Amino acid sequence: MQPDLSRTRRTLTLRYAVFCFVLLFIFAATVYGQVSYSRRQMLCLQLKQLASTAAAELPLIHHEYDEMRQPARRVHPNVPLIAHFDEQLTSEGYKRIRWFDPDLRELSAYGTFRPAGPTVPEPARRQFSQILPLSNGLAIWQPVRLRQAPGQAPVLNGYVSVAMGSMASNQELDRLRQGLVIGSLLAGLAAFAGSQWMVGVSLRPIRRQIEQLVRFTADASHELRHPITAIRAVIGSLQHGEALAGAQPVVLEKLALIDGASERMGKLVDDLLLLTRFDRAITDHSGWRDFPLEELVEDQCRLFQDSANGQGVSLIAELQDEATVYGHPERLRRLLVNLISNALRFSASGDTVLVGLKVQGAYVQLWVDDQGPGIPQAQREQVFQRFWQADPARSSSHGGLGLAIARAIAQAHGGRLVAREAPSGGARLLLELPLKG
Repeated sequence: MQPDLSRTRRTLTLRYAVFCFVLLFIFAATVYGQVSYSRRQMLCLQLKQLASTAAAELPLIHHEYDEMRQPARRVHPNVPLIAHFDEQLTSEGYKRIRWFDPDLRELSAYGTFRPAGPTVPEPARRQFSQILPLSNGLAIWQPVRLRQAPGQAPVLNGYVSVAMGSMASNQELDRLRQGLVIGSLLAGLAAFAGSQWMVGVSLRPIRRQIEQLVRFTADASHELRHPITAIRAVIGSLQHGEALAGAQPVVLEKLALIDGASERMGKLVDDLLLLTRFDRAITDHSGWRDFPLEELVEDQCRLFQDSANGQGVSLIAELQDEATVYGHPERLRRLLVNLISNALRFSASGDTVLVGLKVQGAYVQLWVDDQGPGIPQAQREQVFQRFWQADPARSSSHGGLGLAIARAIAQAHGGRLVAREAPSGGARLLLELPLKG
């Protein structure tokens, strides 16, 4: 059959589109990852800056706290004890700053942000500065150490906890993610449309070459029929006339060889013409009708019975069901002849060739089993190629088109023909045809 370039075009277009989508996904994921990492790093930097500013204010907060412990003074919770705090502490809803003394008593707090997670580390780790992840942001814990006098070692003066929300950053990342998704989809659709056009343009020369090759095969096969027919007619007239009366036996033998070769050449040309008709997708349904397939199988088995007996091969038909199909009886007969001939060719004396038929759902299955050497897994598709032989060096009396024609006929009838392993260990050629709807 002629290659289905429309299917090839769809396959190549799909593969190219998938490749473009993968590239776009990698690009979008990389951009999103880099931006997300940068936003996190920026948030960490802001946390450290706020923590440094808050740590610098801790001595003053200690002083204010000691004064406000007097009964005459009161402090409102969540209000910083210093009125002149740095202007970095704007947007209270996005941050929360807390000051602690060395005994972890809270001295003051600022901001209305509510961290979703712990902002105070475990006791064993409180002496170290560290970043604490939150489900809605980040927090930093920082011990504050001060020198009481020059030359003395720093003494723990308290702790600072700063938490910042990532809502604004997450909103920006959401917008970026949405833009990347929409942009990737639009670019992918554009790549799909562009790839379909490019693949179509690329396949045009191949399509033209295939059409020229099919046309050449048809024309050559058609032109060869006339000289071959003329050669056989001349040989026939010589063999049955008086021109060769008294000729030497070697001459008659040579003429018989020429006649046999011409006959095989004629069959080969007819096969090529038939395949060319399928290649051109000629849908001439003249002669198509509904008919019982099991009767055709029975007739062909009876016709091959003498040939099988002559080889010492048992030809058995096991027809389990009745099956009516719509098709061309003569072409399906040709298909069955090719399958049975192939099975007999690879059968030895004493072997059995089994022809079976049964209905399976909406299809009828027809198989021909032999007890020959079988078909290796790697060659089960190659056997349907034209002129293919397992041993290229071995000459053969057949043209190598039988199974190719059989598959073409099966496909023209909406079915399929495949090679399998028979239960006996030989080859099974399985045909599936749709039943009459």
